This record gives sequence, structure tokens and C-alpha cells, in this order.
Amino acid sequence: MAGGSGAMPFECPTCPSAFDTRRGLGVHHSLVHDERLPNRECASCGEEFYCSYAKKYCSDECRYGDLSFEDEANPNYRGGKEQTVCRICGVEFDYYPSEKRGLYCPDCVENGSWQHSPDVDGSNNPRWNGGKIERKCEICDTAIERYPSNFTGDVAVCSEECRRTWLSRAFTGSGHPNSVDHIDTVPTPSSRR
Repeated sequence: MAGGSGAMPFECPTCPSAFDTRRGLGVHHSLVHDERLPNRECASCGEEFYCSYAKKYCSDECRYGDLSFEDEANPNYRGGKEQTVCRICGVEFDYYPSEKRGLYCPDCVENGSWQHSPDVDGSNNPRWNGGKIERKCEICDTAIERYPSNFTGDVAVCSEECRRTWLSRAFTGSGHPNSVDHIDTVPTPSSRR
């Protein structure tokens, strides 16, 4: 079909046509026979197939069957497992080396025995400010033990009853609008005449 110097090394597998370039054969086959010619060979099974990009395998079965991500085939492989002794139970176990050494065997990790809760009670707590303090109730002189943050205001009382008593005493008297002393000094309508 193609003109030129004579040698036609690329023959069409479907019809008797021949071409001087592989590209010419590919264009002919896709236009005339409505099928693309294979341009790749599967690295696993050897079957020829067509793909527009650099694909190495003809199918996912070939790809996953040919590839292994175990041991040396894994791109993150760094020489296999090493052995060490668990710091808790003393059993030898295998671990993959990384930036950190294996410290605890899988059983100790699973049951959580490697975890410990820090002691933050009392003076070991970073927010510790001395603990409870003792003061006396302003009304009945009973000892009150509380944290400093629970002593707010000017007065400390031990119960709701003492609080009411303190309120009655603090907000009555000569300066209070309802006190008897204040009522006596306010002129009444009969005394204005």
C-alpha cells in the first residue's frame, strides 16, 4: 500500500497489506479493521496487548500474581526481623527494625501492661498550689477545710443556714434601707406638717 523504496517489513496480520513503518501498519489496522494492534507484551504471561501508556501487565491478575510485597520485594524492606527481649515479661520476640527498638512483646502490648498512668495526685500535679486549707466559719466557728479556689469572697461559712444568718447580719443595721434606725429618721406624712 505504501509507496517508497520497495522493502515492506511490516505486514498486516489480517489482510495482505504491508507497510514500511510500524506506525503505518498501526494506523491501517485501526482504520480498516477497527482494531488496534498490540504494542506491549505482558511481563507475567507473555500475552501481547494494546495500551496507550507504558503498562507492564495485561491484567490485574497478572500484575498481582507477578508482584510480591513480601520480604525483599517490598520497597520498604530493610533486612527482615530482629530479635529482642520484652522489657516486661522477658520473652524473646521478633520485630521489624525501624527508628525505635522493639521494647514489648505482642502479648504485653495487647493487654496494655506497658502503659502506666502518671502520678498526678497532690504535690506531683503540675497545678498543685498547696492543697486544702482550713478556716473557721464566720458564724459558728466550725472548722472548714476546702481548696483555696472554693473560698471566694470576703467571708467563709460552713452551711446554707450560716450563710443566711451572715446575710441577715451583713445587710441589716443602721445603713440598710429596711433597718429600724433608718425608718425612724425618714419623715412620715404626719410629721411634715
